[in-house]
Amino acid sequence: MIKQILLEPLTHFILIAISFFIIFDVMTPEQDDNKSITVTSGRIEQLNNRFSKVWQREPTEAELSKLIENYTLDEIYTLEARALGLDIDDGIIRKRLRQKMEFMLQDMSAIVPPTEQALQGFYLQSKNKYKSADQYSFSQVFISTDRSRVELENLLEKQQKNIINNKKPIGDNSLLPAHLELAFSDKINRLFGKKFVPALQSAPLNEWHGPISSGLGLHFIRLDKYKKGELPALASVKEKVLNDWRYQKNNTFKKEFEQKLLKEYQVNIQQPTLLGQ
Repeated sequence: MIKQILLEPLTHFILIAISFFIIFDVMTPEQDDNKSITVTSGRIEQLNNRFSKVWQREPTEAELSKLIENYTLDEIYTLEARALGLDIDDGIIRKRLRQKMEFMLQDMSAIVPPTEQALQGFYLQSKNKYKSADQYSFSQVFISTDRSRVELENLLEKQQKNIINNKKPIGDNSLLPAHLELAFSDKINRLFGKKFVPALQSAPLNEWHGPISSGLGLHFIRLDKYKKGELPALASVKEKVLNDWRYQKNNTFKKEFEQKLLKEYQVNIQQPTLLGQ
């Protein structure tokens, strides 16, 4: 009978559980039996505010009590898990701790705001980022390349003769606009591809020119107007510039801090023995 009980899987489970708690009791240093968790008034206010932000109302007394109970259980589980060593070699915990350190560094890097002179200097160093895009007014005649090489060459030669004779070139039907008025370069890039704008920049004003290529085919173009992008006053983009300054400052501060840490620690790298070597 006793032998049969010992062979039962449930008996094995109970014995393993008892062994676990015995080992834990031996290996865990004695702690004060009077364990306590303090839930401060500030923490309760934080729980209350978090609830209000999510649900757009104040929690009831029962709901607040439940929030406090859940917070208390979180603290207890954390303490008990640490006592069991469950936080050791845990990749998720390590990543979260690093993330919290990085958040702390971000706050530290933003403690001292930039002077007006420093912000102005940063703004001028990055002025191309804040300039408005160039604008172009132009007409275009589309030439499809979906034809034989000889036919395409003959068609292009014919249109170039038209240009020499002060005539408008004739092209193929297309869904592309025949004329754009003060279109920003980013819009032109979306319509014709990124190679088109550089060709516009070198085109002569008020005369037909081409052909130039795009992502769709070939084009004869007539550039009527070109408006270079302007750098706005710092005051009109100050918030964006300040955010960019903070972002750069945080990255610089973080890299310097990491380099300092790496110098303070001795890092021993044990190369693994690779299979097949």
